[in-house]
Amino acid sequence: MAKAPTLSNFEIKKLKEIEKLQSSRDYTNGLKLSNKILKKYPKCPDAIAWKSYFTYMKNPTENKEEALNMFKGAVVLSQMKSASVWKIYGLLYKEMQDFPNSLKCASLSLRLNPDDVALLNEIASLNLYSKNYPEFLKNTQEIFRKNPNSFSIVRYIFALAMAKKYDFSNDTCDKYQQGWKPTTNDDDLLFRSEFCLFRCILFIRNNQYQECLDFIDKAKIHIRDFELMTENQITCLRALNRNEEVLPLLKELLKIYPENGDYFDILESITPKEKYIDELIILKDEIKSKYAHVRALELMDINDERFKPLLESHLKPLLVKGAPSAYMTIREMSNEKLNIALEYALSIINDVPITSVPIVHLFAAHVIGYDKTRKDGLEQALEHLNTGLKHTPTCIELLAWKIRFLSKHGRIHEAMDLARQLREDDPNDRNTNLLLVKVLFLGGKRKEAEYEAILFSGEESGKPLIYETQFNIYYLQSGFSALRCGDYEFAQKMYKGILTHFENYRKNEYNYLGWAWRRPRALLEMIETINTIENNSSMATAIEKLLIFAIKDKKQAESKEIAQRALNGIEPKALYMACVIFAANKIPLPALRCYLKVLNTQYAFGAAPAMKKLMCEINSFDQKVQPILTELYKPLEKEPLTYSELMYAGKGHWAIGEKAEAKKLLLKATEEHDVSFKEALELYVFASIESGEEDLKTEICGKLKEKYPHFEFDPEGEQTPFVPPGQRIEEEEEKKE
Repeated sequence: MAKAPTLSNFEIKKLKEIEKLQSSRDYTNGLKLSNKILKKYPKCPDAIAWKSYFTYMKNPTENKEEALNMFKGAVVLSQMKSASVWKIYGLLYKEMQDFPNSLKCASLSLRLNPDDVALLNEIASLNLYSKNYPEFLKNTQEIFRKNPNSFSIVRYIFALAMAKKYDFSNDTCDKYQQGWKPTTNDDDLLFRSEFCLFRCILFIRNNQYQECLDFIDKAKIHIRDFELMTENQITCLRALNRNEEVLPLLKELLKIYPENGDYFDILESITPKEKYIDELIILKDEIKSKYAHVRALELMDINDERFKPLLESHLKPLLVKGAPSAYMTIREMSNEKLNIALEYALSIINDVPITSVPIVHLFAAHVIGYDKTRKDGLEQALEHLNTGLKHTPTCIELLAWKIRFLSKHGRIHEAMDLARQLREDDPNDRNTNLLLVKVLFLGGKRKEAEYEAILFSGEESGKPLIYETQFNIYYLQSGFSALRCGDYEFAQKMYKGILTHFENYRKNEYNYLGWAWRRPRALLEMIETINTIENNSSMATAIEKLLIFAIKDKKQAESKEIAQRALNGIEPKALYMACVIFAANKIPLPALRCYLKVLNTQYAFGAAPAMKKLMCEINSFDQKVQPILTELYKPLEKEPLTYSELMYAGKGHWAIGEKAEAKKLLLKATEEHDVSFKEALELYVFASIESGEEDLKTEICGKLKEKYPHFEFDPEGEQTPFVPPGQRIEEEEEKKE
């Protein structure tokens, strides 16, 4: 069998120097030294490999192809038998964030040099990143066998936890902790605290609640995070149904965090319903909790003699102080209770300080404007806002909320004019800028919105950073704006940008995997959070839009990878359209999984037509698959009734080519239901743009415009060519002169 070329002493010495330069990320000198070796030994595969690596690192954007082609030459020269060349290849792919190929190269290197523990550590991290937990466990076990130390044993324990071998993991923890010696080192003390909290997670996940409580009693001296330790105790006591022991612990936590809603939810679950309001009123005074005050109001019967005095004692300080958030503190109450609050607020308007009068009008506008039962709610809300502005024209909060109400009710042009005025009145406020940008995007003024956004997001080398600093918000707003203005290509770019953002976010996780073992609890939480990024609502919206575009463009076969992203999560907004794509590609089991995940939601109506059609072809599938489909598939038997159900049912029939049925359902949604501007706009955009059907565009859009004459469905569009506002004013002044 052929062997890799033997290296000279000169090459070995210089290659060791290169490794040091790579470790210190000195790419310039690394490249120089690589070239120096190649002048003397032009066919040295390791030097070519390092030159490839440093060439890429000097300019990753432009030198990627050159570096990869150079590397192929190194692999050929080494006859594919050099462990060091494959190792460098793995490093290169890791820098490119191509972790699957990095893992392949590192594994090939390890086969040729099985004693490289550092490389084995790298492979372990790559397997952890790739969610290949059985291999990660094998790797860490081998590392611990070859190099037993504190680092390797903690990593091995962590691998046992990721493989859900909680019993074995805890037993190993016990043996490891027995070797702990007294220390005053702060980093060691922090590690021990984190390690003990990590063990609590292992006990709880293995349903060992009493064992966890016993462990906490022994480990209290090590645990620094009192709150998290107490939360773990509460979890165990509740699981053991020892609620009487929970209450004192919960009250200790509430003294520290009197506004923590999660703690109050636990308190509510263990307190008899008839006693809970009394408990809240006591806590309101004992720990000065506003949350307890408001929650008591939410639960209290409106005829309870305590209700009005309690409501007034909550509202009066806020209104006297002129707190714009007064409404937000009680918005979860019923309309009946909110109307009593409104009556009280208006009754004291002459008693509050003159500076607080506008905020009372803002409170009234909130109560009225958010009450869906009022047919003239917007006009009444605007009347209160205008009265407040007449009283204090400089009240920024009133102007901002007037903009929000106008845009919420489809009066975009007015909202844009006011937002520009607000920007001029308060040019240095970030919230004002965000509001202006949002309204401009809604009005189809994408370039103006981007221009305004740059003021706060900044530029780098002349390139605006708005899509880096406000990633998902601006991508969604800009994409929807472009879509409504007919810039279909740019809209696709924006929605794909969201997926790219999340891909990069997850790839950056890898940076933590090599050194975060001193914080096992935090690392576990980080990994589990990143592994569920597909549950993000922004990502779900982007996936839904991209899959709709794929159906419109008849590119269902090319969109399976995007559909797979949806399948990794639980967001029904993405899953229903993923079901359609899998069904169109005759991939039954993923389609069924998506369908079952959305079955009890309104999105089921969007997935049901495709799934029903797929089941009609059940005999054409593999015989092993057929019984699974037959057993698990449940047809959707109820009819769509609500606006959302009808709309998604229409989209579902459109997606499988049943245009007449889609049109019938969408017309029914339009005619039978009164909805908000946001809901109507979603249907309008689907009918006019996303569906690609002139018939739907004509009938559905016509009906919506007829039913909602005040809604500005069609964006005003951009001035062509776009001229920045400041330059526009200068040009107008020059013309006058």
